[in-house]
Amino acid sequence: MKRASLLLAELRSAGVSVRAEHGQLIVDAPLGVATAEIRAELTQRKQQLIRALEVENDDKFAATAFKQIAALLVAAYERYTNVRRVSVFDPDPVNKELALSRDESVHGHGQPL
Repeated sequence: MKRASLLLAELRSAGVSVRAEHGQLIVDAPLGVATAEIRAELTQRKQQLIRALEVENDDKFAATAFKQIAALLVAAYERYTNVRRVSVFDPDPVNKELALSRDESVHGHGQPL
């Protein structure tokens, strides 16, 4: 007997759409593709196919989440690197105070970068 993922790949290569919705196996096949043998195998392996489809969906969800997290990290890094660096020698007292507090928190000794 074939593994569920192999059966899904074969069905898809034949133009068959297979998905799981609310515990139901939904199959949409071109005319003549779903032979009696294929229908029998789908019926027999329904639960395995549903589980395989759920794993595929979980993998797609995880991949999408990782891509979104990576995009957020890139945006945060770009935002951080584009922050105006303030010199301790800046004549504006507010900027000087910000520079000193930033230097002390990063380096701990108040030396300019």
